[in-house]
Parts: sequence; C-alpha cells; structure tokens
Amino acid sequence: MTCVHFIGITDRQLDSAERVWGSADFTHMWHDWRSHGDIDWDVDIVVFGDRAKEEPLQWTWQDHELQ
Repeated sequence: MTCVHFIGITDRQLDSAERVWGSADFTHMWHDWRSHGDIDWDVDIVVFGDRAKEEPLQWTWQDHELQ
C-alpha cells in the first residue's frame, strides 16, 4: 500500500501539495531519522517542503514522550 508523506511542508505549501497528491497519510515536521521508520522508500510518495533538508537531521524533540 502506497502512503503519502509530507515533510517540512509550510502552511502556504499545504494547499498546493494536497491539490497534487491529496491529503497526506503522514505529516512530518522535520526530515529526521525517526520519520524514516514510517517511510517505505520503495513504494511511498515523499513530498519535501521548504523546511526540509535533503539530509535527515540526527535528532528532533520526541513529542511522543509526553504521553
């Protein structure tokens, strides 16, 4: 099953990305190594926005630790 991932999409870019790709299955604020666990690079569609860098960040804040 192919999933659509938006990485680093700004609010301004969101409307355009959704017109082309539909709504995202996953939205990642940053391109980090944690996002790679959600992406199947062989079949998924990954859309990079202005806030994303080509090389993944080593670490981002772990928001799931709040729960």
